[in-house]
Amino acid sequence: MHRSSYTGVVSVDDVTTLNDEGVLERLELENSTLRQQLESVRWELAALHERVASLVTDRVVSLEAENASLAQLALTDELTGLYNVRYLRQRLPEEFARARRYGHALSMVIIDVDYFKSVNDTRDHQFGDRVLQRLALVLEQSVRSSDSVVRYGGDEFVIILPHCDLSESVQFCERLRLAVEMADLGDLDDACPITASIGVASLEYSSAEVWTELLLAADRALYQAKDGGRNRVGICRGQGAVAVVA
Repeated sequence: MHRSSYTGVVSVDDVTTLNDEGVLERLELENSTLRQQLESVRWELAALHERVASLVTDRVVSLEAENASLAQLALTDELTGLYNVRYLRQRLPEEFARARRYGHALSMVIIDVDYFKSVNDTRDHQFGDRVLQRLALVLEQSVRSSDSVVRYGGDEFVIILPHCDLSESVQFCERLRLAVEMADLGDLDDACPITASIGVASLEYSSAEVWTELLLAADRALYQAKDGGRNRVGICRGQGAVAVVA
C-alpha cells in the first residue's frame, strides 16, 4: 500500500518562504498605495503651483495697474482732470529736446482767463471752479491728440503743440480764443461769458536754449496780449513780443 510522503510537519524553510511571500505581497501593496498617494500629491502640488502662479500673476497685474493709476493721478490736476505742472516739467523738456534734435516745429501756448478774479468775487469760488472745469473741456476739445493741455495754476493753462510752427500756432490760438469767447461757461441759470488772453511762442523764432526759456517767451507774449487790452493773442518772436488784436 502506497504511503504519502507528506508527514504533516511544516519545515522551517517552508515557513520562511511563506513569510517572505507574504511580506513581499504586503510590500508590493504598500508600494502601490504609496505610488498612488504620491501621484495624487504630485497632481495636487501641480494644481497648487498653477493656482499660486495665477494668483501671483493677477497680483502683479493689479499692482502694475494701481501703480499706473497712481502715476497718472500724480500728473493730473484734481479740479479739471487736465495734466498738472509736474507733467509739464516732464513732458516739455522731452518735446523740446526732440524738436531741437530732429529740427521739428514746437510751439508753446499760455492761456489766462480775463478778469477771473471778478468771477470769484461776484459769485463764489465753487462757481469759479465750475467755470474752470468747463473751460478745461473747451480746451481739450480744441486740441489734437498729440497736444498736451496743462493747468498751469489758478486760471492759467498751457498747451504744448508739437510739430506746429508759429503760423499754425497763431491760427490755432485765434480759433481757441473765439471758442472761449463764444462758450457760456456758467451754470444753466447763471450765464458767465468769459474771454481769455493768449500768448504763443515757437521754437523756430525763439533763441531758447532750454525749455524754460521757450515757456518764458510764451509768458511774455501773454502779458503783451493782456497789456494790449485782453481777449487777444500775443506772439513772441525772439526777444520781443507783438500783440495781435483779435
